[in-house]
Amino acid sequence: MGADPVRLDRVEFGSVVVTPRTEWTFACIRDSAGASADVEITAGDPTEDVARLIVEGIAALRGATIAGEADVPRLLGLNESRLRHDFTTATAVSALRTGVSIIQSVNHGISLTEALGGEPQTRVPLYANINRGLFGTPRAPADFANAAERAVREGFGAVKC
Repeated sequence: MGADPVRLDRVEFGSVVVTPRTEWTFACIRDSAGASADVEITAGDPTEDVARLIVEGIAALRGATIAGEADVPRLLGLNESRLRHDFTTATAVSALRTGVSIIQSVNHGISLTEALGGEPQTRVPLYANINRGLFGTPRAPADFANAAERAVREGFGAVKC
């Protein structure tokens, strides 16, 4: 996608408590023109460190002209080896790169799917994730089998556990 450059400006964070054991954390990445991208950054225990690195990354990139998402690691002085071996940094950089991609697609009035070269979809296939529904059960093979059968009866064509 030949896209207009992005100039990242700020980030805000929010979270959603999904279950007593699960909380999803999001970064709302904004550019200097006011466009924004919501990106999930949940990473388990290092989530707070990921958020801190995103704040630091935005500060380092403020004012920089970012032609595309691939510019982010280079502008931050990060090489592929560092990203391969540092999960927390890689997660933060991934969020920034995703934010740039989303902002550019919004600025061009196209979906992210189209910006990435895919075809727009009118339907998205769903699967049943039966794992979390089994907390509070013995989680025996029979519990998984019963949950999978229930999901299939409810119309799901695929099951994840």
